[in-house]
Amino acid sequence: MNIFSGMNKDLQYFCKDGGIYFFGFAISIQNSIDMSKMLRLGKLSIEYIMALYKKNMTKTTAKQWIEQAESLDSAFSKRSKIISDAIEAHYAGYFSIAIPAFFALIEGILRDICNISPKENFKPSIPDNIWGRRLLFRLEDDARAFNAFIDKLYKGNQDASSFNRNTILHGVNTDYASEDKSLILLMCLFEIRNFLWFQKNTWDIVK
Repeated sequence: MNIFSGMNKDLQYFCKDGGIYFFGFAISIQNSIDMSKMLRLGKLSIEYIMALYKKNMTKTTAKQWIEQAESLDSAFSKRSKIISDAIEAHYAGYFSIAIPAFFALIEGILRDICNISPKENFKPSIPDNIWGRRLLFRLEDDARAFNAFIDKLYKGNQDASSFNRNTILHGVNTDYASEDKSLILLMCLFEIRNFLWFQKNTWDIVK
């Protein structure tokens, strides 16, 4: 486990430097081994990782993940129709529709599960200080990396051409539609589900 955790940390840093987040749930152990070898040889690319995400994240898989999320928390279940429509739009290739919907969903779900009121400024707050007590040290690093990634996507005062919640939902950026960007936002929903599952199904082992 420590070996794979170390490999994933290197891949996490690589993804961060490349402007994306490392979605460990979307790859197999063999995928991690192969990518780590490519990274050491200087042959790994963000394009390769995105192609792997696309291959592994089929429409059927996406629906299964969302069904699990909806059974886990009302933050997902009360948005079931919106999530379903956004997924349909994504896999039908309507990325200009899916992306704004995913941005709204991510913010709404995180506001619910992190208790951020509508009047407060939005700041992603997946807990990063509980996992050490549960001996889930990798999740501590993952939570910090994920919060930073979401914060970047939602940060204000961005250039009109940037891929950002404000530029897109305010109608400033009109050239944002792409499969890669839509898929990243979709997988952000699944990553939120992962943190939520571990938060609800693990407990402190040490004080």
